[in-house]
Amino acid sequence: MEKYFQIASARGWGLFEIVEYSEEKQTAIVRIYSSYTEEYEGKTGRGECIIWQGALAGILQYQIYGKLSPRKMTCIEVKCIVKGDEYCEFIIKPIQPRAQQ
Repeated sequence: MEKYFQIASARGWGLFEIVEYSEEKQTAIVRIYSSYTEEYEGKTGRGECIIWQGALAGILQYQIYGKLSPRKMTCIEVKCIVKGDEYCEFIIKPIQPRAQQ
């Protein structure tokens, strides 16, 4: 995950910080500073980092489970520069299976 973030930062996509990571719990919290979404600040009033939600879920899914993952991950944006927050923050965790009917 850190290697991917180094590459993304070098390409100018933002500065990434892993705030929390637990392979046991299969969760992570990631912050992005200087995201490309800063150009939308004050224009939409909602989180605009949909591309990072999919990318972060995929990165963690691959890191924990490998290529043929039996379980999918989800990512929720809880803070966003566009909404006036200091950074964009994401919580990545496993998708809970639906209850059997």
